[in-house]
Amino acid sequence: MINNLENKQTMAENIERFLLESALTRKDLSKMMNVPYTTICDWINGNTYPRIDKIEKMAQIFGVTKSDLVEEKSAKERHDITFDDFQYALHGVIRELDDEDKEELLRNARRLSEAAKWRKQNDKV
Repeated sequence: MINNLENKQTMAENIERFLLESALTRKDLSKMMNVPYTTICDWINGNTYPRIDKIEKMAQIFGVTKSDLVEEKSAKERHDITFDDFQYALHGVIRELDDEDKEELLRNARRLSEAAKWRKQNDKV
């Protein structure tokens, strides 16, 4: 049986993924859900778990089922993010960033790229 910590982590990862896929920010979701920004951050950080009415509202906003939010699914079970999805999401984010944040985003993208290359090489061994 999945414990409460794993439930929170699964929910956190799913919310973050659906934010990216929908090109929404945490602030956008906070306004749409009519909850404080810190509440959204607590959900995404896995500190708290949303009530069922909030899960239902998020599912409506993201256009997914409640189970899509609360259950862990493999990449094959869920729709994989395409390059176009990712590009669209980043376009929305980049417009909101100042130069310092853009530099940080670029550094993180490079770090993720290097990590992906390392995983790919080590998976072959």
